[in-house]
Amino acid sequence: MTLREQQAVFSVNVATLINEITKTAGHTITGGEWWRSQAQAWIYSLSAGSRLYAVDRASNKIEYPEPVGGMGSARSLHRSRLAFDINIFINGIWQTSYDVYAHYGEFWKLLHYLNRWGGDYGGDIFHFSMTDGKTKW
Repeated sequence: MTLREQQAVFSVNVATLINEITKTAGHTITGGEWWRSQAQAWIYSLSAGSRLYAVDRASNKIEYPEPVGGMGSARSLHRSRLAFDINIFINGIWQTSYDVYAHYGEFWKLLHYLNRWGGDYGGDIFHFSMTDGKTKW
């Protein structure tokens, strides 16, 4: 299967997952990252708490206010458009419970043998992906 063909299957799987979630009364979703730039992937792959710096025109060092890193891989499936982060709301309240996402993670994995759910790998419950055979999740 080519990458484009895999992206097409993945997109249909995402639509099926969204339909499954939203068919339950009071359940809505918002989408998170479906694509990640190379720079974002690199930043997310840094050790948690890393600091980034920029140089302004006068060559003064400026530290970004928030620590970064610890959120992903430089080879993220988001780079290949094979990963999607989703936020589930029940009656307007954002859900952060493992149990809510685990139900949909199991449904997701039944849609295709290459589908993976982030709750099975490192606890990223919002992450749904389709492996490319090189990247775990």
